[in-house]
Amino acid sequence: MEKLILGGIEMRLVGISYKVGKSSSSDVTVEDNYVLEKIEKDSVHLIFERDVTMNFERKERLKIKVKVVRFAEENVDLMQEISDDYIKENINKLLGPALSFMSALVAQITGSFGELPFITAPSFYDEEDYNKEDEEE
Repeated sequence: MEKLILGGIEMRLVGISYKVGKSSSSDVTVEDNYVLEKIEKDSVHLIFERDVTMNFERKERLKIKVKVVRFAEENVDLMQEISDDYIKENINKLLGPALSFMSALVAQITGSFGELPFITAPSFYDEEDYNKEDEEE
């Protein structure tokens, strides 16, 4: 199953929202979400969104949305092979190039106003990641 979707990839930037306001606290949150748009015989269509909120001297909120299409290798029917569980377990592999693109885009946008860029990891952030960090402390 690992090689099913690791064929070609298409990515398209769907939207960017960047808001700046007054801050009342000091913290950072990164939230990633994906929506399975559709599965076809030869491709899987996902919408991936990263939402970064930074509260320091001012509150900044950056939301970026990308559409990702992963294509199957030849002679594989993804409608028969792919499930929601497979996608959840392999989200980093499915979104790999999009995660790197998203990380670079966040750094470019947040650093474009003369301040240090905010760097996010090129991996999928989910609640389990945050829970693991809390348990380690």
